Amino acid sequence: MATLYWAGQYAAVFFGYYALMFLWPSLVFRRHLRQKGKLYRFSFCVTVQIVLINTIILGLGFFHILNRWMVLLIFYGIPVLSYLRGISREHISERVEQLYRVATGACGIRTFLRGEIKTLTNGLRKQCGRLWEILRPRFGEYILLLVILIYGMIYFSYNAFLDYSYGFGDLYVHHSWIQGLIDGKVFSGGVYPEGMHCFIYCLHTLFGIRVYSILLFLAGIHVIVFLISAFGLLREVFHSRYTPFFVLALFLLLDVKSVNAVYAMSRLQYTVPQEFGLFAQFLCARYLVRYLKGEHRILFKGKHARYFWDENLFLFMMALSASIVTHYYVTIMAFLLCASFAVVFLRRIFSKEWFLPLVVSTLCGLIVAVTPILAARASGIPFERSMSWAMGVINHTDPDEEASDEVFYNVGKEKNVAGEVFRRGYCEVYGDERASHIALFTEGMAILWLIYRIGAWILRNYFRKQIDGCRFDGYPPIIIASVLFMVVYASGALGLPQLIAGSRLCAVEQLLIIAVMVMPFDLLLSAFGQICCETGRQYLAILGVVGTYMVVLRADVLHGPLYIELTRYNSSVMVTQSIIEKFPKHSYTIVSTTDEMYQMIQDGYHEEWQNFLINSKKSSYKLPTKYVFLYVEKRPLSYAQVHLFNGPPWLVSENHIELFSSIKGGVSQCPEIIASQISEKMAKKEWRTELDPWEVYTDLESRTIVESKAYEWCQHFSKLYPYEWRVGYEDENFVCFYFEQEPGSPYNLAVGDENGGR
Repeated sequence: MATLYWAGQYAAVFFGYYALMFLWPSLVFRRHLRQKGKLYRFSFCVTVQIVLINTIILGLGFFHILNRWMVLLIFYGIPVLSYLRGISREHISERVEQLYRVATGACGIRTFLRGEIKTLTNGLRKQCGRLWEILRPRFGEYILLLVILIYGMIYFSYNAFLDYSYGFGDLYVHHSWIQGLIDGKVFSGGVYPEGMHCFIYCLHTLFGIRVYSILLFLAGIHVIVFLISAFGLLREVFHSRYTPFFVLALFLLLDVKSVNAVYAMSRLQYTVPQEFGLFAQFLCARYLVRYLKGEHRILFKGKHARYFWDENLFLFMMALSASIVTHYYVTIMAFLLCASFAVVFLRRIFSKEWFLPLVVSTLCGLIVAVTPILAARASGIPFERSMSWAMGVINHTDPDEEASDEVFYNVGKEKNVAGEVFRRGYCEVYGDERASHIALFTEGMAILWLIYRIGAWILRNYFRKQIDGCRFDGYPPIIIASVLFMVVYASGALGLPQLIAGSRLCAVEQLLIIAVMVMPFDLLLSAFGQICCETGRQYLAILGVVGTYMVVLRADVLHGPLYIELTRYNSSVMVTQSIIEKFPKHSYTIVSTTDEMYQMIQDGYHEEWQNFLINSKKSSYKLPTKYVFLYVEKRPLSYAQVHLFNGPPWLVSENHIELFSSIKGGVSQCPEIIASQISEKMAKKEWRTELDPWEVYTDLESRTIVESKAYEWCQHFSKLYPYEWRVGYEDENFVCFYFEQEPGSPYNLAVGDENGGR
């Protein structure tokens, strides 16, 4: 039953996400998108929609009119008006006449409905025919991409169906900020990019999907945008249109060799702002390249335009804006990626025809994204505290980053820079052996490209051969980007500012390095393209990807399972969900550790066990709700333990487990869980009550003491009120007690030897 419930929630999030991210802008902006290509439409939807939602929601918040009804009016009203605007007057008159005939009895209802069904059927048949005409020429290509995307969704969603708790501590903070939007307050935690939060708020408000379910499943769905965006950029890089399939396949299949790399891949399954916006960097680079490649012979009043503008520049602007409104790290990564491609187009960039439009579009993208932030600062809202953390990372003063990355400030001044990048970058992420292969291969591809360019120049100029010397000019930018990202990863060891926490780069760096690795395949596919027809190339690509998968399995280099930071038992999640569904809103209080609060924040009240136990020692303590539920972990969890999912052999191997052997708190693989045991002995101990409850719960000994005292309190209360006391749920790990009371005359929960009662 639990699996069916979460499958239903996943489906709701998926269809709601599709409707809001793609269907809504496709309907509202259908005139603009009518003659555009598929990748343009995709890019338009994912960039414009995020920026638009962010602007509308924050704008409503600043004018203090952010509420459910206003959001419903805007996001349902605009498509309706857009649709009505597209209907001709003749069509409206015809429909009114038909309805009038039905109302007057001149036309029977059955006849009217039969005509409506026939019209609808014909319309669907025409749409399906048009869709098939689009898909038919490259049907094999679309099927291959679909299979890769589905595989990626399964891999990054699998954990959420095994463990129903939030997999990463940051999700609780982001949930609270989304709740702030629900309450009508923007930047409730301080000034911070709100693009993801605004999108989730709209998804929740428009379709009634619980925020908890959205945060649990959205990342595994949204990863398709990351993959398709990378696919779009790689189409601009490689000569063969089928090479990007191999890059995506290997990215989703190959194992990684370090904790940081696993961490970066695992983050793609968490609904957090940076990973939500990672796609924007690829679209920034793609449309910058397409703009700079264009001929731009645009006529203005019969003359060629003085400056070069086009739709690619518009999407570059929107992708840049989308990166800023989701996460500043994404903007920095977009800059690094665009800079790598700009090297190839320096001459064109600094020509006046291209330079001014590029500067203007960049400034426009910045203004659109930064205006809400400037307005918030002007109104006195401070920056969110993670801004200080980011500055600590840049300046190497954050203790966690120093501990994890072992930063050495002046190493770069004393040792060879390239050697330090190799040792502190490639070797740390990929291990010595694989790092050596990557470095040699990267150097080899750069030399091979240079040889091709020189050879093409000689053949064209001295032998008059018609050869395209720019055919593989997409290689150098990717090679530069892969090296540049690794330099940023190792910048602490070079004595440079750490622009981005190194572990946050590893997923994109993995994609870039794989792109370098498949360049020989691109050369091979380009050669086959001269002798194979299009259908043959499609079959060759399909067989190649299937063969790649089989080789990865055979060589035992399939990726390992992703992990979450386990914080709750599944049973506690399901019990909470059952309470939400069965009991009236705000009629109950759940007493537990912090994590339950976010699942039921809109429906009931929450009390921390630490506060409950402290207050129960007073002379009087009451919770004035009709129902009180008390959650006790009989086997207290080792909080936020590294918990790997356990999947089928076609999806994952087990080659990640040994990487976490030295992790504090240990590592477990589903269904095994690291936990202690409550006891009378632990109930007699004391914990540091002056600490924040979360700090108490994250320490296994303190958590065990609290849970033991909680169980002892429950046993004492049950003896005082045996007829009111109930066990709602119990298994070997977790038990839920509850009792019912009169809200106007609640029980006194101070049940010491001298206290207790009404």
